[in-house]
Amino acid sequence: MSKAAKRARKKEGRQARIEAEKKAAARRRNRNRNIVLGVVLVLLLGYLGLNQLLAKPKKKVNTTTPPVATSTVTSSATPTLSPSAPAGVTGTAAACSTTKPARGGTVSQPTPPPMTVSPSKIYTATIVTSCGTVVVALDAKDSPNTVNSFAYLASKGFYDGLTFHRVAKDFAVQGGDPAGTGSGGPGYSVQDNVPAGVTYTMGTVAMAKTGSEPPGTSGSQFFIVPTAGASRGYTPDYAILGHVTSGQDAVTKMNALAPASGDGPPVQPIYIEKITVTSS
Repeated sequence: MSKAAKRARKKEGRQARIEAEKKAAARRRNRNRNIVLGVVLVLLLGYLGLNQLLAKPKKKVNTTTPPVATSTVTSSATPTLSPSAPAGVTGTAAACSTTKPARGGTVSQPTPPPMTVSPSKIYTATIVTSCGTVVVALDAKDSPNTVNSFAYLASKGFYDGLTFHRVAKDFAVQGGDPAGTGSGGPGYSVQDNVPAGVTYTMGTVAMAKTGSEPPGTSGSQFFIVPTAGASRGYTPDYAILGHVTSGQDAVTKMNALAPASGDGPPVQPIYIEKITVTSS
């Protein structure tokens, strides 16, 4: 083979390798371009899918929690809610009578009644309500003035026909206000020393007072502690009237009529039909 032929063959070989390299480079470019396009497409689809997901209406989550009852049971604050009986009240509420009882006697005097209660006797209050009867062993030993005033008002028919105007869910069922708003009373007040270390356990019956009055002060308004966990919310400021000995189921019914806010007038009126105090 001549030198010219050899040079021509070498030239053809180089040309072939150059062409092969060009084709290989073109294939790499195409492959890289396809990879980039694929990644872009995946990112685009992911972005569109995320937007679609975020655009969907979310299910509403109710984050409202009932308000916690304060540790002060007040007899002067006027509730801001109005009592209302929802249509078709059922369950526990239906177990409470809606018949309004006759109003009893009225008491409006500037001075407390004379002392007639003896600490040596046993006194029992029978509180007939529209949700059932509650029997209370009165604490004449530690709270003679409180029990004497309560027995006096009961004997005058003062409580007959009044309401439990306030229910603080799992905290207090409060009544005995002739005004029905939390601002009324008999016109006078009495005071007893609150026993040291007192706790307001379930079934405790105590007297309501305003925040500015001294501990142990009371008029006519009283409250019943409806549940076991309520005691931690109280300060030792309220005169002890006594303790429920039977009828806690009636208290449970009243507690169940707390408003949606958790504190205020019950969703159905709760009446005090009659209170009778007996001694032995």
